[in-house]
Amino acid sequence: MINLHPSDRLQQLLVLLRTKESFTAQRLAEELGVSLRTLMRDVARLREQGYPIESDTGRGGGLRLHKRFGIGRINLKPSEILDLLLALSVMEKLPSPLLLTQLSSVKHKLLAALPEAARPQLSQLRRRIWVGNPASDTVQQTYQADNAPGREFLEAFFNQNLLSIRYQREDGEISERSIEPHYLFLNWPVWYVFAWDHLRLDTRIFRLDRMAVLAASREHFNLRPETDFCDWLQRFGQGI
Repeated sequence: MINLHPSDRLQQLLVLLRTKESFTAQRLAEELGVSLRTLMRDVARLREQGYPIESDTGRGGGLRLHKRFGIGRINLKPSEILDLLLALSVMEKLPSPLLLTQLSSVKHKLLAALPEAARPQLSQLRRRIWVGNPASDTVQQTYQADNAPGREFLEAFFNQNLLSIRYQREDGEISERSIEPHYLFLNWPVWYVFAWDHLRLDTRIFRLDRMAVLAASREHFNLRPETDFCDWLQRFGQGI
């Protein structure tokens, strides 16, 4: 486990803490292939993120996650929980009684598995995902299912960070844009992002299968109200 990327090392540390009642700091450092100083710095970072890591004082004291933390023995990374919550948010919008029986309970358990600091963002995720009617036959014929922007796009959407993208319009024209990805919109099976376009200085909608992410910035944007995108929704014959 030597030379792990810092973010991967933090995830591995969480996995270790979840699999045993208590670890000594020395044992954890050895498992991760780092110094005690690095280990304690990682522990401090996890605590800052809201993970309830407890420690025993004295020689040979152990480190452990609070026994009520998490969802049993299923070790999910925040990115995996985000994927599940995204899927649940879509299913909540679909008019299918068969799918709605346990969704609320599952969602709350997933939220409980995350650090407290991350929960407000995930709680508002449902408001940022809109589901409309199925796409028309014409749109579906041009849909490229394999052209998805992937993890980098979802993380920028979730964290409300600026994205640099390359976009191909329906007429084939290609341009590079800097956008704020505010809302996701599904006309099954086609996904769109409702965004603020820094090139046009206006709201725009982009099809995800025509988008390539060039870079994700750490620059944060504030969420615009849903009403800013009403004109675009009306073009789809949808209401918020």
